[in-house]
Amino acid sequence: MKAKTIFTVLSVIHIVIGLALTGMLANADEALKQWISGPIDPEVKQLILGQLRVVICHSVGVGLIMFMARGMTSTEDARRVLKGYCLFSALVLLNAGYGALFATAPPVPVAIMYIVGLGLAAYGSAKAEVA
Repeated sequence: MKAKTIFTVLSVIHIVIGLALTGMLANADEALKQWISGPIDPEVKQLILGQLRVVICHSVGVGLIMFMARGMTSTEDARRVLKGYCLFSALVLLNAGYGALFATAPPVPVAIMYIVGLGLAAYGSAKAEVA
């Protein structure tokens, strides 16, 4: 499989996650009602929204990095970046697993996208070719 295709798919995954979370940011009161009953203290809401903005920027930023990586001309460098992405995804999924066990799990579509991204990057780190 071409490394350019893998980087494009990974880019789309992260940008879609960031855009989906932006929708949650725009309507935070409704989104938070599913986890918090009763009135939400304004300071708690600001803390949650601040963390959400960090995650949105992080996801879109990774998407842009993957998009820029499409232009790599060395197969070895592309595979090295995909190995790094595998480590990144593994850490994100470990955090999601911790959240599922001890706090709140991430939305299922987000977890699925990260799992797909990890699988694709793992495949690409061994088989990707730069054309």
